[in-house]
Amino acid sequence: MEGIYYYWFMWMIWVIVTFWLPKTDARFWLSFFILLNILGSATFIHFTQIHVGFSYILFALLSFFILYRTKRLFYSLFSVLIITVAYAGVKLFYLFDPVWFLLDVQMYLSILGVILSNMLSKDFFEGMAFFILGSCYGEALFSSAVYSYYRPIVIGDFPFLDMLSIGIFSLLIWASFKTFAASLEHIFKKHARERQGS
Repeated sequence: MEGIYYYWFMWMIWVIVTFWLPKTDARFWLSFFILLNILGSATFIHFTQIHVGFSYILFALLSFFILYRTKRLFYSLFSVLIITVAYAGVKLFYLFDPVWFLLDVQMYLSILGVILSNMLSKDFFEGMAFFILGSCYGEALFSSAVYSYYRPIVIGDFPFLDMLSIGIFSLLIWASFKTFAASLEHIFKKHARERQGS
């Protein structure tokens, strides 16, 4: 069923944000964003032969906001461009030769986006913004490439949201693992210094 991963992961992220993060304005707005995103996931804005999902627009705006606050705008644009081209390239390759894909193409897109955003970013939020915006641009680029052959075009449908939510959740798990590993390293180093001091 299309959209099942999106709803599961978005609700899980909402629970984490609402009940585990400290009470701040950022937590309120993030929780509000997630609920608004879920609420508008089945809503589309129609432009003649193009239908754009409301959640797609929200995700793109969130990524713009995150990247606007960074001081590495040129690097951010370059990183997003890399993910955009990779995303559109994989979808075009799948369109012309799907026999090479053992799994659903959305899984390949999610894995590729997560790997690239982890390689290009320096923290979780920057990597998430790279992944989301690169995927959004990649979806738009792919849709513009096939516009002459397939109409109407739907941008930001449930398979796209599934791929995006799987990637965001994977980035969250990876960031948690890195934080846990850094904490363990700090504990071991502290223990080693104590043993040397004694």
